[in-house]
Amino acid sequence: EPSEIVEALEGMARDNLPIAYDIETTALRPYSESSRISTMSIASDKRCIAFPYRHAESGFSKNTVESIKSAMEDLFISAPVCVAHNAPFELEWMGVEYGLDFLFKMESACTLQQAYILDQRGGALSLNFLSLQYFGLALKSLTDVNTKYVELNGMHELLVYNGLDALVTLKLWQRQTK
Repeated sequence: EPSEIVEALEGMARDNLPIAYDIETTALRPYSESSRISTMSIASDKRCIAFPYRHAESGFSKNTVESIKSAMEDLFISAPVCVAHNAPFELEWMGVEYGLDFLFKMESACTLQQAYILDQRGGALSLNFLSLQYFGLALKSLTDVNTKYVELNGMHELLVYNGLDALVTLKLWQRQTK
């Protein structure tokens, strides 16, 4: 329920912990009218949530999306650090969704860039590879999600996939930072 999403986001903001986030989008770039953030996920050491944002199946009204968006903005600005895997991709979408000023208010980190600094082998930068390398977990084998056309997946399946990405990104950031 939208109220539960907002409540969870507000709780994460009060926790004031580093967060990892992941978005699933309907396109690679956010500039066409049909491009949108379909689902989002956020993980901290206390909780991990994945939720529809503008997914076609969500049925959320414009006001509902705005209340989630407001809670997200508060969380991202208050978190000590906001971690993404391939942060330039996520930040481009967030800049379009929340405005460029928003990007300067949040502290950002990128596990893909960390991984490159630690190990420059070709092919060693995907979240799936890094999950296997650091945790022995082939992340992409846990779900069968079509990442090219995300909304062809059932919303529940996409949310599980999305949530796993945020959780592994957080754990990866913590491990690589050490």
